[in-house]
Amino acid sequence: MSMYGIVKVKNGKYKIKGDFHHITPNMPIRNEDEGWRLVGVTNPRDMTYIHTYGGEAVFFENLCKGKIHGSRCDNPDCEFKGTV
Repeated sequence: MSMYGIVKVKNGKYKIKGDFHHITPNMPIRNEDEGWRLVGVTNPRDMTYIHTYGGEAVFFENLCKGKIHGSRCDNPDCEFKGTV
């Protein structure tokens, strides 16, 4: 039995463990209207994406603590200077 893929960070490095690859056989595609004539095959793929919050990590971490962070543009050329 396979284990689902797990990703964690330890010592600043991603640690990937488990099963991220699932073998799925190709299957015939047949035309029912033409006596089940073979017209193609499926080519199944399973992809696993690993997403990180990146620069937004502090925002999301504090959001769950009931805090919200914002930013302000102090650039004199900014269209909305001083707005939050």
